[in-house]
Amino acid sequence: MSSSDDLPPALDPAGVTPLAVGHPAEPGVMDDEAMMRTELEGLRERHRDLDLAIAALSERGTDPFAVRRLKKRKLMLRDRIADLEDRLTPDIIA
Repeated sequence: MSSSDDLPPALDPAGVTPLAVGHPAEPGVMDDEAMMRTELEGLRERHRDLDLAIAALSERGTDPFAVRRLKKRKLMLRDRIADLEDRLTPDIIA
């Protein structure tokens, strides 16, 4: 057993620092926060796309039920976005 085996992972002299102490870093595997941020960006993009689609359908005066369905979907996306933002933002106790 070498002296480097006695060090905690965060102090590994090889220069490889895992994402968190006690959790070995695996190449190609994203941590939970990175996955949530990726999902958040995708949801924001879909939200913007729905906004454009709603505006286009409203301009043309097409089926009001289609517009209503898209607005409901947009609200559901907004709720999911808010949920992810809350989970990613640390609670600050004042």
